[in-house]
Amino acid sequence: LILKRIKKRYGERMVVIHAKRRSGKGAGFLRGVMFSHGRYIILLDADYPTDAQTIMNIVKYLRRGYDVIIG
Repeated sequence: LILKRIKKRYGERMVVIHAKRRSGKGAGFLRGVMFSHGRYIILLDADYPTDAQTIMNIVKYLRRGYDVIIG
């Protein structure tokens, strides 16, 4: 229900991926990356919230040409 509402708001910009079985966080990240098609891919962990300013700093470095940022 929640995903349907979010999907309705974002349309084609959002893809919902359902796993057939539990395979762990790493496999979930990898599957998400495989379905991604944006200019930038930022992986965030729900266990460690990231504030908006940090995300903007990451994007700033990506726009400067960095390929990978880990933090």
